[in-house]
Amino acid sequence: MRRILTATLSAALLLGIAGSAGARTTITPTITVNEASPAYQTYVTFTIVMDSHLDCYGYNHKTCARVEVNCLQAGVLVYGIAGDLEKARESGFYLDGGGGAPTDCVANLFYFDNHGPISEYVLLASTSFVAAGG
Repeated sequence: MRRILTATLSAALLLGIAGSAGARTTITPTITVNEASPAYQTYVTFTIVMDSHLDCYGYNHKTCARVEVNCLQAGVLVYGIAGDLEKARESGFYLDGGGGAPTDCVANLFYFDNHGPISEYVLLASTSFVAAGG
């Protein structure tokens, strides 16, 4: 009985060690605003850190991460846009709407997890910023 228990424990330890040796490391996704002072009628770009399997840079595929920006004034949505990672990192999103008053904005890094006919919105990371009025 003792030998069986010892063999079972040894096998479990070896499997655990072997399993962890080949395990993929994961990166905690983050999104940060690049501009020091985002403002109305200017472009905002982002630095994005995430696992490479969802980073489909320059390629729009249904399981690629995307960025959405929503801006509110007094709780009312005055601006919303979404785009691929290339747009978020390079050309940016043009902050419009709201009539030039300061707006509270949030940028979400997300992807759609497709399960047959159902697509689930999966939030990876989020950041908030204020866009100054113009």
